[in-house]
Amino acid sequence: MGANSGIPSSSDLQIALDGLAAIFKYSVSPHGTGQPSESSLPSIAYQAQLAITKVEGDGTSANPGLANSPLQSGLLTNLYQIYNQSRIESLASPYKSALSTINMAITQQLPSYVNNGIPSKWSMSTSGVQTLDAWLRRINGTWLSGTMNAIAPSAAPSIAATTGGSLPSVSSGNAPRIVFTWVYDTDWNESLPSAECTQVALTGSNSAYSLSSFPSPPTGATKVRLYRGLTGGSTGTYGYVTDVAISGGAVPTTIINLPDNSVRMDISPPSWMCCLMLPEFAYLYSLCGASLSGGANSLLPPASTVAYSIANNALLSERVTALGRIDGLIGYNNPPSTAQLAQWTATTNTYGAIRIAVDTAQDLQGFLGAAGGLQARVTSALSGSATITNVAITYIDAAHPNTPQTETLAGPFVLTSGVGSTISIPLTTAGQICRSITGFSVAGATIGTFVIEASPLRTI
Repeated sequence: MGANSGIPSSSDLQIALDGLAAIFKYSVSPHGTGQPSESSLPSIAYQAQLAITKVEGDGTSANPGLANSPLQSGLLTNLYQIYNQSRIESLASPYKSALSTINMAITQQLPSYVNNGIPSKWSMSTSGVQTLDAWLRRINGTWLSGTMNAIAPSAAPSIAATTGGSLPSVSSGNAPRIVFTWVYDTDWNESLPSAECTQVALTGSNSAYSLSSFPSPPTGATKVRLYRGLTGGSTGTYGYVTDVAISGGAVPTTIINLPDNSVRMDISPPSWMCCLMLPEFAYLYSLCGASLSGGANSLLPPASTVAYSIANNALLSERVTALGRIDGLIGYNNPPSTAQLAQWTATTNTYGAIRIAVDTAQDLQGFLGAAGGLQARVTSALSGSATITNVAITYIDAAHPNTPQTETLAGPFVLTSGVGSTISIPLTTAGQICRSITGFSVAGATIGTFVIEASPLRTI
C-alpha cells in the first residue's frame, strides 16, 4: 500500500503508465480498426467489416448482399453498432478516466510560492499541452525548443551563511546541499540542475544562506528554481524550495532560510530521461484524444468512411517518447518507416529517418530516439550469419541535448540467419539516445534482409 503523498514520483508514474500501456498493447490486435491489413489476424473490427460487406453487398458475385431490403437495412444498423463498438477507439473511455486521475494527482499538488510579494503557482497545462505531458517534459530534462534547452547551468552560485532564518546550526559536511535550474517560458521548460553549491557551516547566530553571483542566464530563461537536500542528506537528493524571477538579465541575491519541513521532497529537479514513455503508451495517450472526424454521420455506411482524428494536444511530446521496434505499436497513424533506423537487403544498406517531431496534421507520433540501445532483427532469412561491424550513429545526451554527436559502435555483432533472430547492439554510455544510423558493414551473408531498430527501453 502506498505510504507517500504529494506529486507521484517518476517511478510511480512509470509503473502506472506502463501498466496501462501493457493492457492496451494486448487489446489493439484483437480489436483493430477494420483495415484490410488486419485480415490475417483477423481483428474483431475486420470481421465486423466483413459481415457488413456480406450483408450490404459490394457488387460482386462473392458478396451479392441480402435480397430482402427491410432485413438488410435493419441488420446494417445493428452491424454498424457492432463494428463501431469493436474498434480499438471505442475502448478509450476508461483509459481517459485513468489519465484524468493521474493528471489530478499532479495538478492538486503543484507548488505555490511568493515572488516579489506576489503569490504564484506552477502551471502544467495550456490549450496545446496536457498536464501529464508537461510534467513528463519537466522531469525528464529532455525538453528543448528554439533557444530553450535542457543543458544544466554552467556553474553554481556563491553561498554564504547569514542570519534571519530557521535553519539549525550545522557543520559544513552536514549542511544542506543546494542546486538550481533555469526555467524558461513555462513551468515545464526547465533545465537539468547545476552542480551543488559549496557546503557551508551554520554557526552562532547564522541560520540561513545567501546565494549570489549566479551565472548569466541563458537566452529565454525567466527564473531560477531552487532545490536543496535535507540537513545531513546525501548528494543527489533534493527537494523544491522556491522560484526566483530573473530581473534585468540577472538573478538577484536570494535567501534560503526555511527549515527542512518546508522542503518539497516530492518534487525533484529534472533528471535526464528518468521517465521516458514507451511508444505503446504514446499510442494509448493519443487514442484518448481521438474523435470521429466526420461527427455522428461517420457511423453510417459505408464503413470505409468511419474515420477518427487525434486532437493536437493528444500526441505525446516526442521529447518524452522512446523509440521502439518497428513491428510494435508505433503510433496511431505511424507507418513502420517512422521507426526504422536502417535496413540491409542482399548486401545493400539503406538508412531511415525516424520521426523526431509529432505531426498533428497527419496524427503521427514523434520520438526522442533509441534510448534502450539498438538491435538488428532478421525479417527475411539470411544465407548465413551476418557479422555487423562499425555501426556509425548520431546521438544526443545530457551534455548535448541540442547537437547530435557521432560515434562508431565497433562490434562485431553476429546475427544468426533465421527469421526473427536478433542481436543486441548496445550504446556505450548511459544516457545516450541514438537518433540515426549513418553507416555499417556486413560480412558473411549475401541474401536476406535485416533491420536495425531500437531495442525496447522496457518490456511490458
